[in-house]
Amino acid sequence: MKQTRASYADFSEFHIGDSANSKTYPPGIVTYKARNYEVAGSPNCLSLKYVTRGEIVYETEGSRISVGRGDLAIVSSTQTITGKASQTQNTEGVSIFFPEQVAAGFCTQSDAFMHSLMCRAPALRGMISEKLNRIDALGKSAIAQTKAYEIVLELCPVVNNYLSDLYRVSNRFSSKKPKTGRDHASRMLAARKFMSQEHAFGMPVAEIAARFGFTRFQFSRLFRSAFGESPADYVNHQRMAAAFHRVTRDCQPLNVIAGELGYGDYPTFSKAFRRFHMIGPSRMRRDRFDCS
Repeated sequence: MKQTRASYADFSEFHIGDSANSKTYPPGIVTYKARNYEVAGSPNCLSLKYVTRGEIVYETEGSRISVGRGDLAIVSSTQTITGKASQTQNTEGVSIFFPEQVAAGFCTQSDAFMHSLMCRAPALRGMISEKLNRIDALGKSAIAQTKAYEIVLELCPVVNNYLSDLYRVSNRFSSKKPKTGRDHASRMLAARKFMSQEHAFGMPVAEIAARFGFTRFQFSRLFRSAFGESPADYVNHQRMAAAFHRVTRDCQPLNVIAGELGYGDYPTFSKAFRRFHMIGPSRMRRDRFDCS
């Protein structure tokens, strides 16, 4: 595949040792808008690829991933990574490249795991979007770029923790295809994050499974393998933790809290709360309410 470097007016990938010839904004971040381009990235570089429009395909050592609109992917390889954008429409997005010395720290998870890693990371998408919005608001001055680089460094421990979880979960799936295991792991991590949010508490497991591309049976089996408990038990634990916080710190009426946590009525909520916490919500509020 042809290597194209700094030949588009509005696009240029980042090359280690060649930052002066790349349009980085700020250091470590590249924004792009282009059609039908090809690019080769340097090895030993860990990056996040976030596409907001169009599609780009990345390849290395036989591994291949298509990153489309709204997708966030992690790409890492000890070999050259090539990318090719759509020929029929503009591709727009952001690449975040981590400092070489920081990226090397991620490789402690497993050299083989990081050797050729290409997988989506939907669990990180909201956080990455928030960080990019902060960077956009800074402008392009020298001071702004320094602050933006600090935001990139804030991402390092977050991505490191995510890679640790991805490595651990993917190893729990008995798959002959590592790529399949990583894909399932990335979707399981995203599902678990979604299930910890209040708006998902009352959602049927089958609906959650379909949201992440699984049948209910497959989702339940993989979730238990990944996290050691059923989806229903996990949601119940998250819901009861949220209920405890709301009952002891939120001054809203208990029946309102019950509805917002996905319960059809207060008696059902009260019964579930008592079964889990060994005390009713009204008594808990009287004994432990803290408005600070």
